[in-house]
Amino acid sequence: MRFAAALLITLLWATPVLAKGLSPEKCSVTIPILYMTDRAASAKGYAAQRKVEDGNSIYHVNCGTAEYSLAKASGNALTDKQKKLGWTASTKSQPKLVTKVLAGSGTSTAYSDFGQAIKDVASSTGSNEFFVIVHGFNTTFAQATESAAELAYSLEKPVIVYDWPSKGRPGQYEVDSGNNEWSQEHFDQLIDQLSEVKASGIKFNLLAHSMGNRLAIRSAPVLRGKHLFSQIFLVDADFDAETFVHYMSRYARITEENQKSDLAQGLTPPRMRILFSHRDHALPLSEFLYGGYTRLGQAADGMLTSVFSLSAFSRMVDLASNAIGATEGAKPIVEVRPDMMMKFEWIDFTALDYGIIGHTIPYQLIANLAATDKPGDGLELVDSENGGVNKLSKFSLGLFHEKKRISSRIGQCKRVVVLNSKNKDSNKVTSDKVASSKPVAN
Repeated sequence: MRFAAALLITLLWATPVLAKGLSPEKCSVTIPILYMTDRAASAKGYAAQRKVEDGNSIYHVNCGTAEYSLAKASGNALTDKQKKLGWTASTKSQPKLVTKVLAGSGTSTAYSDFGQAIKDVASSTGSNEFFVIVHGFNTTFAQATESAAELAYSLEKPVIVYDWPSKGRPGQYEVDSGNNEWSQEHFDQLIDQLSEVKASGIKFNLLAHSMGNRLAIRSAPVLRGKHLFSQIFLVDADFDAETFVHYMSRYARITEENQKSDLAQGLTPPRMRILFSHRDHALPLSEFLYGGYTRLGQAADGMLTSVFSLSAFSRMVDLASNAIGATEGAKPIVEVRPDMMMKFEWIDFTALDYGIIGHTIPYQLIANLAATDKPGDGLELVDSENGGVNKLSKFSLGLFHEKKRISSRIGQCKRVVVLNSKNKDSNKVTSDKVASSKPVAN
C-alpha cells in the first residue's frame, strides 16, 4: 500500500505543470540571494547528498551568495531601489545561477561569517529587513534559489534561503523526510546566529513551504523567548496537525512573568499566518502515507480547534494539570494562559493556487500581506467559513478509519477573493502581478 502511494506521488509530482504565459518580449532580472546549505559541495555546485561530517564538523555548513536570473516581462526599467538591492537587468542570454562562497564556507567560522554577510548586505542595500525562506520536498539547490529569487522579486527586500539536502526527485519522499530531520541542528544553529545579528537592528521574517515547515516548527524550543521573527508564513504545511498543537501548547504559551518581561522590552509575539488551499492535492497524498492523519496545511483537523477555542484549550490544560496533581499529591499549577496564546491567522488562498496538484507559493500575496496586511490589487480578504476537505483527503480518512479526527470546519478564516474576474477562471489568476508565474515543488 505504501509502495502504491509512493508511486502515485511520483506520477503526480512528475507531471509537468504548465506555467502561465509571459509576454513574448522578455528580459532577465538577476537577483542576489544569501544562501546557507548543508548539502555536499560538488564540482557542479551542490549535490543532492548531505555534507559529510564528524563530531567536530557538525556546524561546517556551506554558505555564500547566489545570483539567480529570472525571466520577466520587459517594459519597465529597474528602479533606484531595485538597483540598490543589487538587481541587474539584461536581454541577453546568461547563466541562470551563479554562486560565490564565503571565505568561511564549510569551516568552523561558517555561521559567524554568514552573520557578517547579512550585516554587509543590510549596509549596502539600506534595508534592515530580511526574509528567510525554507523550501520543501523535491527541490534542488537551483530550485531553492529560484524560489528565493521569486520571493525577493515580489518583496523587493533581501532574502536568505536555507537549503536542506532534498534529493530533488518526486520518488524520494521518505529520503527527503529523513534528510529534513537530519538538517534540524544546522537550522537551529542558524536561528541562534540570526538572533545575534538581530541585536544590530536587523529584522527577520520567515516563510516555510511544505516539508520545510517541519524545520520551522521543530525549531520552536530554540526560538522560544528570542522574538526573532516579526512575521511567520507557514505555507502548504506538510506537518502533522496534532503534533503542531503539541508544540504550540508547550512553546507558544505565555506566563504572567514573561509577559511583563516582554512588555518591559517592547517585545511582541510574531504575527503568524498559515496559508492553505483546497486545490492542494499534494498534502492529501502525504496524509495517506502517514496513515490518514491530517497535515497542518490541510487546515481541517478537529484538534486545531484548540488553537481557536480558548475555553476548550483552557479546559484541556485544567484536566491535564488536575491529573498531574492527583498523581503527585500536589496542588495543580496552571501556567498556561489561553487568552495570551500566540494568535494564528488562517488564510485560504485557493483562488490563487493552480496546476494539477496545486501546492504553490503565492509570492506576491505574501509580499503584500507582509508590507500592508492587505492582499494586493485585484484581491480582497473576506471572512469565511472554512470548507470541508477535498476528495483525496476524504479517501484517506475513510481508508484509515480516521474520520472522527476531521471536523467539517475549523471556524472562521480569511479567504482570498479575486475581484473583477468575469473573464478569469475562478480558481486561477493569470496576472503576473497577482501570482508567481511558475509552480514550485513540494
